[in-house]
Amino acid sequence: MRELPDYCPHDWKPDRLNQWLAVRPSRVLGWIFAEVFVSLGLVVVGATTGLTWLLVGAAVVSCGAVIQGAIYVPRAWRAMRDSHA
Repeated sequence: MRELPDYCPHDWKPDRLNQWLAVRPSRVLGWIFAEVFVSLGLVVVGATTGLTWLLVGAAVVSCGAVIQGAIYVPRAWRAMRDSHA
């Protein structure tokens, strides 16, 4: 299997889904945005329903997703911009 590009998270294994996502930087952007919004949505659900276990777990996952987004969104954005130039 080939190595994933720089704009893909380094903890991704080069399996079929990640290879498919890595073909275009816009797919990686969409995946990261979906990951952040779903995890933040779970935090809101946990907070409004009083489910502490869901709130804590989703908050940890959400922090990881936001950090991953802060690292890889600029890289994917730059790769997407460079591929259209």
